[in-house]
Amino acid sequence: MEQIISLHLEFLQQVRADQEVMRQLKERKIEILDGFEHNVEMVRQFYQKWYGQMPRKRIVLCGINPGKKGAGKTGIPFIDYRSLSHLMQGVHGKDAEQSAQFVYTIISEMGAEHFFSNVYLTNVWNVNTYLDNFYKASCLNSTGVRYPSV
Repeated sequence: MEQIISLHLEFLQQVRADQEVMRQLKERKIEILDGFEHNVEMVRQFYQKWYGQMPRKRIVLCGINPGKKGAGKTGIPFIDYRSLSHLMQGVHGKDAEQSAQFVYTIISEMGAEHFFSNVYLTNVWNVNTYLDNFYKASCLNSTGVRYPSV
């Protein structure tokens, strides 16, 4: 799991270091939500607690991108602070997001141990962007920035 966290951090560092990409993002009024960067230690603890056991086959549940009030703040796919406060000791928060609350309903119905033993939560795009009061997944490519409809 540490490798996944390292890859995410390296990617964010590369994006932030690329002045052309950052210029294009700023020009288009796109802001990178950085819950992952601000909560790396908490993310590490979460991954260690729920995914740190021996590797096994799991169902992979992929979202498009982190939600503004969920993983955009916590750094953990499909998990908002309200859900996280039930999953990890010492985490307190009431911020909630609809998709994260839906996923947490399933987690609590199945039981967290059983759920995380069988399901791996991730996002196809690990950075959320915020655009003129709407958030959209954005894809960086070799020609610049584009915004697919979501």
